[in-house]
Amino acid sequence: MSTGGSASLKEALTAQLYQLFRVHGFEGVSIGAISAATGLSRSSLYHHFPGGKEEMAEAVVARARGWFAGHVTGPLRGAGTPQARLKAMLSAMDEAFAGGSEPCLVASMLVGAGSNPVTDGLRALLNEWLDALGACLVEMGTPKAKARPAAAAIIGRIEGALILSRGLGDRSHFKAALNDIAREAG
Repeated sequence: MSTGGSASLKEALTAQLYQLFRVHGFEGVSIGAISAATGLSRSSLYHHFPGGKEEMAEAVVARARGWFAGHVTGPLRGAGTPQARLKAMLSAMDEAFAGGSEPCLVASMLVGAGSNPVTDGLRALLNEWLDALGACLVEMGTPKAKARPAAAAIIGRIEGALILSRGLGDRSHFKAALNDIAREAG
């Protein structure tokens, strides 16, 4: 197989792994489950990910961080009014979580009895989000000393509403939270 094909296959595998880890978390996904979901033998999986499940999870977190950079943190720091950038972030969240019906990878991956091999990468993703959102809030007039706590409150509202929507089977909680945050932003 050519290098290009192998890279494409690894990208496709990472996309499948993303969904598995998103739904089941790090602790809830076994190599056997990954093999069944991908249709690849364990040896084929280890060929693409010699570091095993940990390397697979790291690839998933890298994919998530790349998506966040392109759709969340980058736009929050990009061109346009800070209100428009905040609304773009909310739109990306709506898309990423399918209007409140899809689970959050970060939340799923952090469930379990302590840290796992990707905890640091997930913390970095959250800190990047907090920093970018906080900077946007400063541009909107939030005092710098209050920006990070305000950003944390907004992220908490988004994540909390996602949990409510999924737990109750009612996406209106997620939609309402996004709409409220957008309205409050002006």
